[in-house]
Amino acid sequence: MLFELKHCVLPEEVDAFKVVHFSNYFKWSSLAFLKFFRHKGLKEGIFEDGMTEIRVGRVHSIYNGSAKQDDIVSICIKDLTINRNSIVLNIYMIIENKIINRSRMTIAFVNSRTGELVKTPNEIKLLI
Repeated sequence: MLFELKHCVLPEEVDAFKVVHFSNYFKWSSLAFLKFFRHKGLKEGIFEDGMTEIRVGRVHSIYNGSAKQDDIVSICIKDLTINRNSIVLNIYMIIENKIINRSRMTIAFVNSRTGELVKTPNEIKLLI
């Protein structure tokens, strides 16, 4: 495991039955990614003197269970793969040793002015 973030499920993240709305799993994946970057000493968002930006290209999630209000969820970046112009992260969400969600997040890098795909910045490759 590369990184772990603990999160207590908040009242605004659940429905009338106190079950987490699915959109929060996406938010938590993004939050873990941003905190992981900060932990590694990277600024999230802009690289290579402002010429390269991050874009979330895709998130695919599989649900194995539900989180409920006041649950403590461990959001874990299990591993990642650095590709030519993207990073793919495998993220698990765990409650009491049970995996409730598996997500695969693809982060792409684009030119700040044109939006065209560019290579994964070297500063990221060196620190991750």
